[in-house]
Amino acid sequence: RRFYWEAIDVHGDDPGKPTVLDLIIGLEKLYLGPDRETLIELWGERRETALQTKRATLAVRCLWAKALAMNRTEPVQSAVLLTEAVPELVPEIHSARMLVDCADALHALNSYTEAAALYQEIVKWHPNALERDRAEVGLATEAMRLSDHAQALEHFERVVKRQSGTVRLGEILSAKATCQDRLGDRKGALATLDALLGDASVSSRTKAVALVQSAQWLIAANELKRALVYFERVYLVYGRYAAHVATAYWSRGQLLETLGEREKAQELYRELVARDDLKSFQEYAWAEARVR
Repeated sequence: RRFYWEAIDVHGDDPGKPTVLDLIIGLEKLYLGPDRETLIELWGERRETALQTKRATLAVRCLWAKALAMNRTEPVQSAVLLTEAVPELVPEIHSARMLVDCADALHALNSYTEAAALYQEIVKWHPNALERDRAEVGLATEAMRLSDHAQALEHFERVVKRQSGTVRLGEILSAKATCQDRLGDRKGALATLDALLGDASVSSRTKAVALVQSAQWLIAANELKRALVYFERVYLVYGRYAAHVATAYWSRGQLLETLGEREKAQELYRELVARDDLKSFQEYAWAEARVR
């Protein structure tokens, strides 16, 4: 611990040494359990000393570090501290990691305009930083909130192209597909979700959601037989996600009825009501009422 603190004291006020943040993150692992409160107090004391000695960069780094230490137990207060750090940040010289954490906190606390401005500063001053993708996602999220899906799509496409690994690709592709659909490009939206389904890094839950969404878009496009395949994949491959499985069973049964295949629909409804783990979903009751 002493080595970490000494190194932070020596180099912590130098914005040209971003590795100080690595030392701060490293200290997190050395103050676990009940020691975490001690770490929070120490960061508060170090910040006061830094302010008194006019070491501005060290002071704002200590505030960021304190927020980091509080995040697990007091996430809201942690976010508040990060927003308090914003006036002390100088985007041209301070770490993109600190900047994007503070921007995300602003957005989480509904300070949307301020968050967007800080995201823009990150893109401007740190174009090659790994955190740029988080800033782009923040800008895309804000654009979607304002229903500017064309702008959001531009940000998402840049993130997907870079493939930096700093953001969850499945969530990005899903949001990108939503933007494409809102802009009238349903074919492109389906292609994006197909890319999501083929990516090994995307979580199973995200893939289950994407299959249901794809099927629903195919139904809207009157491609009913293709939609059948997507719904079937949900309960065959991702059977542990009960809510999506219930939707898939019921929706596929309804499609089969529409296509005149009532016996197959009956078989599907019987499969649904045979699963005790689906009893709490409304689709179970609907299927139960349909079984002859």
